[in-house]
Amino acid sequence: MPYKERIKKVAANFPGIMDSDRLELLNTQLIGLQKRGFTKIVDNFLSNTNQYTIRPFLFEIYLCRWFLSQNEIRGVVYEPDDMARPPEFVFNIDDKPFQIEAKVITQLINETVKKKLVSQIDRRISSKTNNVFEIWLSEIIEPKDINKIVDWIADECASLTIGNKKPLIIEEETVAWIKAVYESNSGGKVGIVHVLGTADGLLQQIDTTNIKEKILSKIKKSNSKFKSRLGEDIYSFIFMTCDSDIFLSKETFQEALYGREAVISYRDKDGKMQFKEILQDDGIWSKKTYTNIDMIFFIKPGTDFLNDTFEPFIFPNPHNLEKLRKTPEPFSKMKIHLPPTMLGQSIFGY
Repeated sequence: MPYKERIKKVAANFPGIMDSDRLELLNTQLIGLQKRGFTKIVDNFLSNTNQYTIRPFLFEIYLCRWFLSQNEIRGVVYEPDDMARPPEFVFNIDDKPFQIEAKVITQLINETVKKKLVSQIDRRISSKTNNVFEIWLSEIIEPKDINKIVDWIADECASLTIGNKKPLIIEEETVAWIKAVYESNSGGKVGIVHVLGTADGLLQQIDTTNIKEKILSKIKKSNSKFKSRLGEDIYSFIFMTCDSDIFLSKETFQEALYGREAVISYRDKDGKMQFKEILQDDGIWSKKTYTNIDMIFFIKPGTDFLNDTFEPFIFPNPHNLEKLRKTPEPFSKMKIHLPPTMLGQSIFGY
């Protein structure tokens, strides 16, 4: 069945899909997935009502089509029903099972979104209490959690006493907190007095620390989800991309995972000055942690999920390299990215 009218409705707030050629292409892709039994992924996209989650759904469709296009990959299942906390995809290559998580890093808390959130929360709070509140919103809020956060703050404000602070934790991450600051007896503005921890704008370049926190937030959730299904022959991959508004290069992503590169100087036994490249101990994988994840595939920002070919930057977990040497095709043919210091290469020619 044609999906054009439903696509138009879903994509109303998402520039770039509405021209006729792309609309026709996406319609064809959804029909093709539905015919191959992927009704759930089609329904998830077409029932989406949040403009911030439409790109993650398109990313899942993009990955699903690529998996299905590979002759070696068999038995692709989207969000399997027989798993309590299912990954986005599972499939097999030969006799080896794979589980896949799809993650989109979003720069959600920009000035426009922040103002909308604050306005909505302020309106809800003002009708319930005379107290003035301070709130904090995390940089790693998921778009799907926005309404949950607003509802939670509106519910908590009525019972929160002056000076007390209460956090909201979603999937082991603190995403917001609210604190009652003082009671308003002057008939002045009631509601939010200060919002902390938000970014300054859509085009702000994010520093490495912020990037690492965003990547780490995704990794933590996937690492926990993969925990229930592990083994030497089970491969666990994360496919990750980000909003085009976020500046995130291959080098920045690599630095967040493995640590920053630095050059140290020392004198050898003959007293001559020597230089050596090292990795500083400040990467997500600098220590033996999050080892349930074998590789991360980073799809560059700005990728057109309807047209572009599949050209990921692949970052292996350095603690799982022995296992990854046995990875079957098509993944074994792909180029991986490790810092030159891990490969024994010099980046400065010394």
